[in-house]
Amino acid sequence: MKTSSILKPALMAMLLAQAAQAEERAFDLEGFRFITLTGGLLAQVQTGPTFSVVAESDSADALEELDFRLDGTTLVLDRDQGFHLFSSDEPVTVLITLPDLAGFEASAGANMQVSGAETDSFDATLSSGANGTVNGLVARVVTAQVSSGAVASLNGQCGQLTASASSGAVLSADDLICDSITASASSGGNLTINASKSVEATASSGGIVSLSGMPSSVQINASSGGLVSQ
Repeated sequence: MKTSSILKPALMAMLLAQAAQAEERAFDLEGFRFITLTGGLLAQVQTGPTFSVVAESDSADALEELDFRLDGTTLVLDRDQGFHLFSSDEPVTVLITLPDLAGFEASAGANMQVSGAETDSFDATLSSGANGTVNGLVARVVTAQVSSGAVASLNGQCGQLTASASSGAVLSADDLICDSITASASSGGNLTINASKSVEATASSGGIVSLSGMPSSVQINASSGGLVSQ
């Protein structure tokens, strides 16, 4: 019993020391408004007065393999799989600050977390098992597309939303309250929306659109096992 009581504090101290050894790599990248994320990376994005891109990981090799670059006004975040003979699959978190976010594209198991996005037009595209969360979105126009098992949730408010879910993907936008919505779900896609004025909803091939809110105008088209519910 005495040995066990001694080992427990020692083990905790060792774990705390390992947690404190997280590596960090900063990137001098500015002027972007759109983000492309892939390679299983996790990005945490917030708006602020200046640009900042910092990657964190417990693995120095994982940070060396990162391929971050600008393509016009798009920040591209990926892993350079050809950098080493044996590439690292250690988790990497990317902390991003920028003045204005116009949208993002996430794929290949990437995870995008956005907070406090206020812009005129916002575009979110997720595919191939990617995950995404957008909190506090305020925009005049929003376009959201999920496919191939991707999962996304949006909350906030917008004027007009165009949303689609396909191939088993899930888009939860019932906490994104919009004036007008055009929505489509197909091939097992699942979509939840919240409209205050008007909705055009299409569901086919096992797709499901679930509508909340009290829109005065509702147009529904369901076929081939698709379902639109209120």
